[in-house]
Amino acid sequence: MVEIVGLISGGKDSIYNLIECVRNGHKIVALANLKPPKTNSSEELDSFMYQTVGNNLIEIIAKECLELPLYQIEINGTAISRETDTYNEELEVNSKDEVEDLHTLLKLVKESHPNIKGVSCGAILSTYQRIRVENCCSRLNLTSYSYLWNRNQDELLREMIDCKIEAIIIKVASMGLVAEKHLLKSITQLYPTLYSLNQKFGVHICGEGGEYESIVIDCPLYKKRINIDQYQTIIHSDDAFSQVAYASISKYSTTEKSTQQIIQDSIYLNSNYLNRNLNNLKNFNENLLIPTLISNSTNDQTNSTNSTNFNFLESNLNIEYSLNLIKNKNFFNLSSTTTKINDNDIDNDKDDYNIGELLDKALLNISNILKENSLSIDQLLYVNLYISDMKDFSIVNQYYYKYFKNNPASRACIEIPLSKNDKTKFLIDCIGAIEKKSNLHVQSISNWAPACIGPYSQANLYKGFTFLAGQISMIPNNLDLIKYSKDLTFIINTNNNNNNDINNQLEIEIQQILLNTYNLLDCLNISFSNVIQSTIFISNEIDSTMFENIINYLKQFFIDNNNDSGSDGSISLIQIFKIPKLPKNSNIEILFTLFKEPEIIQNDLTYDNIDQYEENKNNNKNNNNTNPMKLEINDNRGITLKISNSNSFIHSQFNNLKSDIKFEDYINQLFLEIQSILNQTRKSIIYIKFYYLISFDINKLIELLSSSSSSSSSSLKSIDQEIGQQYLKLSSFIPILDSIDHNQLSCEIFIN
Repeated sequence: MVEIVGLISGGKDSIYNLIECVRNGHKIVALANLKPPKTNSSEELDSFMYQTVGNNLIEIIAKECLELPLYQIEINGTAISRETDTYNEELEVNSKDEVEDLHTLLKLVKESHPNIKGVSCGAILSTYQRIRVENCCSRLNLTSYSYLWNRNQDELLREMIDCKIEAIIIKVASMGLVAEKHLLKSITQLYPTLYSLNQKFGVHICGEGGEYESIVIDCPLYKKRINIDQYQTIIHSDDAFSQVAYASISKYSTTEKSTQQIIQDSIYLNSNYLNRNLNNLKNFNENLLIPTLISNSTNDQTNSTNSTNFNFLESNLNIEYSLNLIKNKNFFNLSSTTTKINDNDIDNDKDDYNIGELLDKALLNISNILKENSLSIDQLLYVNLYISDMKDFSIVNQYYYKYFKNNPASRACIEIPLSKNDKTKFLIDCIGAIEKKSNLHVQSISNWAPACIGPYSQANLYKGFTFLAGQISMIPNNLDLIKYSKDLTFIINTNNNNNNDINNQLEIEIQQILLNTYNLLDCLNISFSNVIQSTIFISNEIDSTMFENIINYLKQFFIDNNNDSGSDGSISLIQIFKIPKLPKNSNIEILFTLFKEPEIIQNDLTYDNIDQYEENKNNNKNNNNTNPMKLEINDNRGITLKISNSNSFIHSQFNNLKSDIKFEDYINQLFLEIQSILNQTRKSIIYIKFYYLISFDINKLIELLSSSSSSSSSSLKSIDQEIGQQYLKLSSFIPILDSIDHNQLSCEIFIN
């Protein structure tokens, strides 16, 4: 239970959000309100932030109806910055801005109630309002609770009506609404009119466009009902198309509610009254085509990789700490081969050198390198943080936050099998934007999608790309990981061959991830049709034989829910890797990258060997489709190289790389193919990620890139030494426990 102060205007949204806070187990201990200055001759104050009409009822709402202490100060500031169309508006402290009045008010409340941890905010669609409340909360170490955020307005208003919210209209400012007919009418009475205006003219049913304002005269939280005894209609402006008028209430009284009424009302405050996430999952299954995750039978799992087998294994990566900055006209990449700190960088007499201090050094180094190149951490789009022990997650966030405060990069943080050496605690790599980026950074707890629980953004947008933070299956309204239960059997296939708890849990986690992602994408006006890469991380608890089933599930979901008539829905490249642990002990985390208009290259080819591939390529050198979407090269020694190319990503996998076989030929072929793609598309490499099984000697690849393959006996053209070293600077090397088909080496390349 969190103690919360409720920001109230007296309107339906702020009051209903209080009810949602109570339903979610929180305690409202105080109320806060900003009122018009006494010098203002009108109740109607031109504010982007606050409702002022009906403000004279606030005191009676607080003290008699809700029986809670009220804190009020006057509005002195104005809307200095009025931009409302960006996700990443930066707010600078300005004493003359109206947001500073809110900060002063919340600071006053917190001084009187030091145990308060949250603020109730009734924002539905106003990014302007939400960002400013979150800004004040962040500065005061509070959390914003905005359960109405991004709700469907028609559904929300009907829900308010069903939950006995008696709100009356006290201001009209929209085509189709006039004082004579609509002032003091309840939302129940006006719903048909509002729905009709929405269908005809796009009027916001909940009044989010300023179409009307309301005051709540009764609701399940109230101990007394308010009666409007006398009012006067004030015409603010009488435009021919849209009259602006409000009711100035001069006399009012209250009526005590009976004990029986209060008990009946309490039904609507019960946490089980509306199982929000369950209903959202039901709607998700009804509105989208959801595939079934097939479970393998026990007999099919004989080749599975048992989780306990990895307890003694760790990465054999052997490179000293280095950060490499590479940039082109659009992006820059900063990769670290490892964070194994050189002896002269640390105090060798210090035994308790924790990951936070090491991360602090690394991020300071990153910040300095960026500054030297006229760049900054604020320009970062995405950060991958790989740590050796998920127990350090909270410490990591504390130090990470120092560098990522305003409009932070999206992030994924996972545990990988790094060396247990205390000096090798994490890997980090990141990409950034040369020019201005946008981002979505919602910090409020809501029913919409999980709030950012750390110093990262849900999404960063740049040059048509959308980089989503790693998605785990958190329930938005409490940030708990979803747990499978009998209530969720309606979305789980009960006819699986091996319908065990872990597979049911995995499937419900995937569905929660897709639901959360769907809501994020809807807010950004993009869809799953725009996904061009999906990277799936699976915890060590999940059987490796499920990899292909998970990939097929995601592919089928993309195809079934493709909204782009020009695409078959399968454009996304998908890769999957097993690692020791994920945040919150999740079984799965998915990283989605999207692009608005993916280029589609459709041509799937398979060759028996490299020579056959080269011959076919030469025969078709004038063909525009020399870069297939999928390429597979097999070798009589058992080595397989697969290359997939889609829009801006190239994936490759190597299998059967035995210790007695030199794989220079295939590394050469991979990079020659990449160079061909770059030449044809006129793009350059932004980053390279090598995911390798911990049993694979990754140092062979590093040596090959650092010294080139000029000593190779291969008859193929070797990669140039300078190019090889450039590739090395672009590369990160990430140890994993397993991958699809047990591929020993997988490569992800981002080009632009």
